Amino acid sequence: MKKVQYIVSFLIIAATLLISCQKNKRTVTADEIGTYAFNLLSNIENTTEQEYIEHLYTFGELRAYAKKNADSLVDEMKQSIAVMTKDNYDARSKRDLKTLKNSGASFQIDWSTIEPVTFKYWPRAKNGIHSIKGDLYFTHNQENYKIIITAFDTGDGFIVSKIENLQKIVEEK
Repeated sequence: MKKVQYIVSFLIIAATLLISCQKNKRTVTADEIGTYAFNLLSNIENTTEQEYIEHLYTFGELRAYAKKNADSLVDEMKQSIAVMTKDNYDARSKRDLKTLKNSGASFQIDWSTIEPVTFKYWPRAKNGIHSIKGDLYFTHNQENYKIIITAFDTGDGFIVSKIENLQKIVEEK
């Protein structure tokens, strides 16, 4: 009987770890970008600057990608990445987070109660870097909103690199 209990306990722990790992995974398919960004947004009020940075494409990942794919990047992009500092790169994400929180406050959005609608995206290629840009639509208190999501193609999937431009959608009558 104890053996069965140990097996059941092990299976529960394994399932819990598997689920928690899946929720925290940053590299996603193109179709999962919207869900990943939505989950990040729904907890944005409790997210610190450092946590936000860690959920996005990091400076180290950008540098490693540039080194690995130097032949496919245009010279301007290589130069831009070469002179960029981690502090400057992270400052952009911190600024974006502050703008996002301020925009949400101006619309009186309680991020924990937003409801997803859809994510429409399109592929992009610029300066040798492939990405996806898309519009994430959601509702809050029966009002419609849109926010722009950009995700970088790592070759193994996508990592969200920017969340910006929160807009309330006003329907014309």
